[in-house]
Amino acid sequence: MKIIIKFINEENIEDLKKVFLALDIRNTGFITITDLRTAMINLGYSDASDMIDGIVKKVDYLEHGKINYTEFLMATMNYKDNIGD
Repeated sequence: MKIIIKFINEENIEDLKKVFLALDIRNTGFITITDLRTAMINLGYSDASDMIDGIVKKVDYLEHGKINYTEFLMATMNYKDNIGD
């Protein structure tokens, strides 16, 4: 995964890093389910609990119940590929 991420445009990486850091509310290096719920509530999606659980399960390649930076980048790349960016 880390090798693939090295090929992403540096500008895109910087934008994604800002998003990750904004979601990592406690500055732990991980985005937790709580962090995602807080972000979704702040964006007006207070009923997104099931969706958030699904996102973490799908993205959490290391299966530790939270998303690290590499997993976040890979998930973002997969999302962009699926919507035809």
